[in-house]
Amino acid sequence: MDDHKWKELFSHLDDESLQFTKGDRDKTMAKIKADRKKVTDKRLSIFRLGPSIATVMALIIAAGVLLPLILSESNEADRELASDNEYERFSLLLIGEGYTKRTELNLLVTYNEGRNSMKVVPLPRDLYVSIQGIEGNTIHDKLTHAAAYGGGSEAVQETISEHFKIPVDYYASLHIEDAFDVLGIHEPIRHGYVVNKLEENLNSTVMTDLIAQSETNISDHQFGLLDHEYTIDLIDVSENLETVTNDDDIYYVQLDEEVLQETTELLKSHLEYNE
Repeated sequence: MDDHKWKELFSHLDDESLQFTKGDRDKTMAKIKADRKKVTDKRLSIFRLGPSIATVMALIIAAGVLLPLILSESNEADRELASDNEYERFSLLLIGEGYTKRTELNLLVTYNEGRNSMKVVPLPRDLYVSIQGIEGNTIHDKLTHAAAYGGGSEAVQETISEHFKIPVDYYASLHIEDAFDVLGIHEPIRHGYVVNKLEENLNSTVMTDLIAQSETNISDHQFGLLDHEYTIDLIDVSENLETVTNDDDIYYVQLDEEVLQETTELLKSHLEYNE
């Protein structure tokens, strides 16, 4: 087939391809503009997001750098705190109470697990103290009356805490006859005699027995710390007591102010340091 016939055969296709109207051109131009606008909007969107993405990336990087440092410092602080609280230390008032709510035995105790030691201060029942009464009034009287005026063992605990200016964490109260049985005391109560018996008989086993028989607010954990041998240092203040008589010829004993301060500092020091 020659070229002329081929042209005749496909001449109708040439005519159709040339029929590109104004409407077709307008549609094409509109499509081109729309496509360009999409590309422009996309570029603008990326441009606008650029600072935000950069900020987020900066925060991620900073977190990656700072977080290990923060955690490291936190762990270090926890280690220091754990080291500071490695050993238990607490204070307690052991009370021997009679039938009329008079406290016949009062032992101010500090315990330091780190030193594996306990300090015990026997306090005379006639010690002149300030007692917070049940009705909120302050009563100046003998220590032996603190439970009756204040409403119980907690009142005696608070009275001694205020008198020595030292926090007394717990109390342990038992009947005086039970206390004396454990301590081997069988004579009428005299402070000097009680101190002598304590020097002879008081040890870690006896102290644990006294607290075990008591009504107490000490926790099982703290009590468990006392279930082993430790040294006991008895602090005798009886030589520094002054007898005073009031207008009603009722006598009291007072602890010399300097000795009171020295005793307080000694007990505080025992509570504050591990070794």
